[in-house]
Amino acid sequence: MMKLKNCKIEKEIIYSLFCAVLIITLCSRSSFLASYNNWDDANSYFSMGKGLFNGKVIYRDIFDQKGPYLYLIYGIGYLISHTGFFGVYLMEILASFFFLWGSYRMLRCYMKQITSYILLPVLGAVIYSSVAFWWGGSAEEFCLPLLVWPLYFWSSFMEKKGLEKKEYKKILFTGICTGLVALIKFNTLGFFAAWGITLFFKLILEKEYKKVLPLCINFGVGFLLPFLPWLLYFGLHGALGDWYKAYIYYNVFVYADFSRESYGIGDKIYQLAKILYWLIREHFQFFSFIILGVICFILDQKKKIGNKISLIFLCGFTFLGIYIGGVELKYYSLPLSVFTGLGFCYLGLLIERFWKKEKNSVIEAVLICFSLLISITVIRNCSLNTEYRGLKKEEHYLYRLNQVMEVKEDTTLLNISSFDIGLYTVTGIVPSCYWFQTQTLPIEDVLLEQQEYIRNGKTDYIVARDYYPEVIWEQYELIAEEKDKFRECSFFLFKKK
Repeated sequence: MMKLKNCKIEKEIIYSLFCAVLIITLCSRSSFLASYNNWDDANSYFSMGKGLFNGKVIYRDIFDQKGPYLYLIYGIGYLISHTGFFGVYLMEILASFFFLWGSYRMLRCYMKQITSYILLPVLGAVIYSSVAFWWGGSAEEFCLPLLVWPLYFWSSFMEKKGLEKKEYKKILFTGICTGLVALIKFNTLGFFAAWGITLFFKLILEKEYKKVLPLCINFGVGFLLPFLPWLLYFGLHGALGDWYKAYIYYNVFVYADFSRESYGIGDKIYQLAKILYWLIREHFQFFSFIILGVICFILDQKKKIGNKISLIFLCGFTFLGIYIGGVELKYYSLPLSVFTGLGFCYLGLLIERFWKKEKNSVIEAVLICFSLLISITVIRNCSLNTEYRGLKKEEHYLYRLNQVMEVKEDTTLLNISSFDIGLYTVTGIVPSCYWFQTQTLPIEDVLLEQQEYIRNGKTDYIVARDYYPEVIWEQYELIAEEKDKFRECSFFLFKKK
């Protein structure tokens, strides 16, 4: 029996990994099928990760406002591939594998193994080819596997009374996932807040009082563990204040829209309702399955009323955590796609109701191949990156700009007028300025300090997107100009006189 169980686990791991490789290869611009991942955000993370592994103290020496674990992920990608995204592509595959494996486990709670195998690649294709996935490499993408396993645990906890001692390891693991998400992009923490609250009240209502304290301790200890390495890192470098200011203060009190404007409760509800409406319309690709799953779960007579309320609470808190700040970008909704699996669970039940044939290996293999074909078709028709894969490396503006530069070990660069366009990456240059890119944050210091960099000729090269300040002509000369045909923007490369 143990051998049989281990064999099943090996099969699901291999299959989940295969699906992850296929989907990420076709969906992400980090893939070797694309000439380059030219997403500004991904390049910014890459530059921060590169700085982290080249002696720069993140937040103190170079600035971006995402969490340190995201830069660690990109830093590992940099160690694998110094001037490209192949390493990040491998990290995306790893994250996708753990997400799909967790999704598979959820599917198996509702249906047979073969049905789970058939639906898994389609589920992955629906999520990773959606607009929310964007160009690949977002913070939200790396949070997905940290959400799906706690959701899987939550669904099993809610189906039975109390908690067994062996399940406290899952509580501890969920706490670790919470801490990791908090240090990647903390606006997804609403999911974990609801996770803990629903489980807490479940034990209270069941009068399992003795299990409440172990629940809190295991969850709390798990949550704190991911913080310890960074407390040590920033503490030793005297940068704890820089960490707080860059990651907490700027995100909560500067970036968030609701923190800058005075909204009444009615206005907030209206704004959030409007956001949800447009989210459903723009991301109907996976929201249709979320809606299907939630409705079927609520109507399911086998589910307890408390579990139904808890699911709504879980979905609602996840949404609020992401959008309560009033800022909305298309890829922000990707963490919500973790609930897509619930719709596929009920879809699998429907399939099995009409498909009651005996086990046949040939038919099963054909159905799996057919589901993979459906997945590829979904990706080809829905992914934002399908057309981009046809761009050859030599046609890319970044490589043409790189060709006219004379890059040495100590060459310096400044990126102005936009987020990191990727020139730091293809040249291998480590950022040397605190504001090494122009931030979207409404901070006057960025432009003022960048103008001082320019006026003092602090870097050997400057690259600008669409526009540049007149002061640039005092110290620099224009040596190249390129266009991005996909985004219809221009890039100007200046060299110090």
